[in-house]
Amino acid sequence: QPLLVSMADYGAPAAEPIAELRIDGARTLLVRLGLKAQTVYGLLVETADGWEARFDPRDYALLC
Repeated sequence: QPLLVSMADYGAPAAEPIAELRIDGARTLLVRLGLKAQTVYGLLVETADGWEARFDPRDYALLC
């Protein structure tokens, strides 16, 4: 099982699965993750080598 940890400095810590589905036969988890001053959503995809995290990076900084 994957281990997802949130260490949010300014925001609310959160690391939880929202939904589980299969994409092209691969077990995939939609997750919510609390990061520094933001909450992001992404995918954890089970591969032959383990779990791969897929999150889109922000276009801009939220903190100055």
